[in-house]
Amino acid sequence: MDETGNVTNVVGVDLDAAPAAGVPPASVERVKARLLAIAGLGIETHDHGDSVSVVWSAGLEGVGANTGLIVSHVYRAIRVTLDPANAMASGICREREAELELGIDAFVTGSWHTGQWVGGETVNVGCWLGPHGTSGAARATGVSFEFDWSQLRGPVIDAVTGAGWTYHPERD
Repeated sequence: MDETGNVTNVVGVDLDAAPAAGVPPASVERVKARLLAIAGLGIETHDHGDSVSVVWSAGLEGVGANTGLIVSHVYRAIRVTLDPANAMASGICREREAELELGIDAFVTGSWHTGQWVGGETVNVGCWLGPHGTSGAARATGVSFEFDWSQLRGPVIDAVTGAGWTYHPERD
């Protein structure tokens, strides 16, 4: 930590993560396949051609636990841009909290913010979004969950470096 208490020089946040010595660079298709295989509760992946997004998302409950009322959706993601010429994958964190405006014409508000973040937050999950989404009786009502950026960054770095590529933290 520096004198202000900020974390500095963290691999994957401030510093590149290199593959282990002797691991030859895999094809871009193999790196993409490794990224798209990342899975977990609330995790989904998206292929954007020259990049892949690994996203964690959940619906959050309103004031007080076990209300059953979803008031917002949170999204935490890492967008990884692939550069096969240099065997480099550049990642940037993206986050969004979409407030649900309830009523006859319900809609969602919120915008994406990008950067390199560490640490986490505890949230009261009312439902999981993504491919393991829950609703109705299967909802995760009142589940306290601690999200940490390492839950996304770690598997992304492992997928990239395990394929012989370097992971580079992208700046805004």
